[in-house]
Amino acid sequence: MSGFMLRVYRGLLHFLPEEFRQTYGQDMVVAFEAILTRRGPRPWIFARGAVDIVMTSLRLRRARRLRPRPLRREGLHEALSCDAKLALRRLRRDPGACVASVLILALGIAATCTVFALVDSVLLRPLDYQSPERLVALFLHEISHGNERAPTSPANFLAWSEAATSLELMTAAHPWQPVLTGQDRPRQLAGLKASPSLFELLGVAPLMGSTFTSNLGAAGDSRVVVLGEGLWKREFGGDPEILGQRVTLGDEPYTVIAVMPQSFAFPPFWATEAEMWAPLILTEADASQHSRYLRVFARMRPGVALPAVKNETDVISARLVERFSEQNAGTAIQVESLREPVVGDVRRGLWVLLAAVVSVLLIAAVNASGLASVRALANLRDTAISAALGASPWRLMAPALLEGFLLCLAAGAAGLGGGHLGVTLIRRFGPKDLPRLSSLSITPAAVAVTVAICMLAGLGIGLWPALRARRLHARRNIRESVSPRHRRPLLSAQIAMSAMLLAGAGLLGGTYLTLARLEPGFLRSGVLTMTLVLPSALKDQIVGQKALLEQIASEVVALPGVERAGFVNHLPIGGDIWGVTFARTDLPEPSAGEEPRASLRVVTPTYFETLQIPLRRGRVFESLDESPDTRHVVVNEHLAETYWPSEDPVGRTIRAGGDPQSPPWTVIGVVGDVRQSDLTDPVRPELYFSYQNNPAPGYLMTSLAVRTSLPPDRVVASIRRVVSDTDDQVAVADVRTMDQILSENIWQQRFNSLVMTLFAAAALLLAAIGLYGVVSYTVRGRTREMAIRQALGARPRDLAIQVLTEGLRVTGWGVAFGLALAYVSAGALATLLYGIDPTDWRTYAGSAGLLTLVSLVACYLPARRAGRLDPVAGLRSE
Repeated sequence: MSGFMLRVYRGLLHFLPEEFRQTYGQDMVVAFEAILTRRGPRPWIFARGAVDIVMTSLRLRRARRLRPRPLRREGLHEALSCDAKLALRRLRRDPGACVASVLILALGIAATCTVFALVDSVLLRPLDYQSPERLVALFLHEISHGNERAPTSPANFLAWSEAATSLELMTAAHPWQPVLTGQDRPRQLAGLKASPSLFELLGVAPLMGSTFTSNLGAAGDSRVVVLGEGLWKREFGGDPEILGQRVTLGDEPYTVIAVMPQSFAFPPFWATEAEMWAPLILTEADASQHSRYLRVFARMRPGVALPAVKNETDVISARLVERFSEQNAGTAIQVESLREPVVGDVRRGLWVLLAAVVSVLLIAAVNASGLASVRALANLRDTAISAALGASPWRLMAPALLEGFLLCLAAGAAGLGGGHLGVTLIRRFGPKDLPRLSSLSITPAAVAVTVAICMLAGLGIGLWPALRARRLHARRNIRESVSPRHRRPLLSAQIAMSAMLLAGAGLLGGTYLTLARLEPGFLRSGVLTMTLVLPSALKDQIVGQKALLEQIASEVVALPGVERAGFVNHLPIGGDIWGVTFARTDLPEPSAGEEPRASLRVVTPTYFETLQIPLRRGRVFESLDESPDTRHVVVNEHLAETYWPSEDPVGRTIRAGGDPQSPPWTVIGVVGDVRQSDLTDPVRPELYFSYQNNPAPGYLMTSLAVRTSLPPDRVVASIRRVVSDTDDQVAVADVRTMDQILSENIWQQRFNSLVMTLFAAAALLLAAIGLYGVVSYTVRGRTREMAIRQALGARPRDLAIQVLTEGLRVTGWGVAFGLALAYVSAGALATLLYGIDPTDWRTYAGSAGLLTLVSLVACYLPARRAGRLDPVAGLRSE
């Protein structure tokens, strides 16, 4: 029995902690064995020993838990976690300031993300073709007429393609606008006829089918067409069996062989509406054609640089001037990277907008930094105590830095959402002429830039509080009150950037208003325009074309609310420009390449009256006295003053078209100048011919202009019905008012002005908030001083004036520096302006006045509070 109790006792010892058991276990067994020997194996002795073991075990384990653990060095992860929790607690103490900081930063980040996405999509992202850096566009540079990007002739194109060894897959193209028939009503489509090597040049795979290639023959297999996905879905309902079907385009059958994806767009400039492509087959007869209507594209061979291509084309150009001296005199070949004509017109404007939005972002960051410094002052006592208790410099700086990063993390998330919204709004409501608008999106590059902005902003916002915490000396800083003087230079910088943006917005806004008020030389309100495509049966039929147009015009004028109606081959501003050379018959024949050149318009007699183009001398066309044998022409005022400066041009004769043997045209009248292709272009010479003697009867497109006393949209349906009733083969397209045409013409100026104004308004608001905050904090920090001054006799008005003066002093320095920056950087805006000088003093004065007024408003409430201060309450509060 004693042996059994001893074995159980040994087992109970395992309840004791191992360290205690190893030290005292054996002695306990010897003592228990001695007791059993002396008193015998009694149960109560065993129970007492077991209870003693259990109680000892509990006491030892409890004492072990309460024993202080040895100190160990804190890891980086634990330190960051602790500092992050402290930063969150600090942010929760002042939720209003935190929300304000996040909103201010989110505004700047969203604007920056949107504009950078726009710049990235338009300027930085490669064109969506294979090896886009090797693609070039070739133009005919008309040196004598100052036109660097003119189309070329088939003869020149064939000569270029044969002689150029540094280029491959040279492709020519011209717009193609056939009428789709065989459905409910004829519809004009926008397309392109291009050399069969087009799709090999671009290297873009079709959505379905196979595109035509350079192996395409010149026989019947050239009647094929490639559709764009949008056209396929809109006109053919997305029919999956479209491949192999025949469609009638311009009274000719074409077989659909492929459908290109929605993302495919070519050309990326000039005729960008094209959404179908057919092969252009040039024959041997075309080698002698010198009509300039082709645009040329090519790919540089591997290892060839653009300067080498330019050197070669200069040599080719010189040879062609010798070979075709009459047609190519005064011309050269202009070679550019394909990206240049795509983005050249908008590049400077987008960079200016990006610089403006970066300024807004800096102002937002400075404001958020100011709010962070206020929070740092509120946490000054806690930070000083931590420093006094031995916290390392890093542990003092970390919470402030983490506060900045946490704020910017939240602002960055909100800014990305705002950027996505901004991109969506631009894609939906932005100007349709903005290059590559359809591909605009928040790209990974835009996200990376946003993240980088957040990191830099977080570092900038938390840096000053962190550095201040590092320099703390506990006893002194617990008691001191900190002046906001360190924020005044930053505030002046905010105001300077606001002044610069306001001046830029004023200049761009002045340009837009100047163009919006500019008289184009014709009636702009109450005029409806549309394009009519005549049946192909009337090609080269002058009499038939004239009869159809007169019948349509007479029926349209008979409609209620319609006052006048007239036809023109191309509308001013909204249409194409045909050029024609001419010369006075009473002067020697000009040398080749130096002939005067004018815009060519073909009109009906009622066109001038419809658009109210004023008659200066003579008369315009009259249908009663016009016959096929008469050759009359009307000139514009600029041409008359240039080529008959001191004479009456009426009755004079000119020769048009460059053929010295052609019959002359008699000038019967002079009309006022009109803007021809762009509101910002200077007025050029212009010749008006009558449809009675149409010099280009093979062109079947014409524009109808209708002057109406009713809202234009109320007569569109009636005019469509009249056209259909007169000839159901006439297609109607491009229905717009003249106000819309003029508005679309100045889209870039309007877009630049609107965006810059929004940025300037945001900068002005942020600067006003920053100024209000600084002045308000100054008043709160000087409560005791102002109370003492009032107690010593200072008048409340004096205190208010002092506060206003200090605020306006900061504003004055900022305005002066900002306007100086605007003056220095005015050259960057020069090419974006029209009708206003980049250093216009009225714009600068208006910007300074507006900033001063806003500053007065921002300083008024703190100054008013300072003037109403109760000295007793002020002293008691301290």
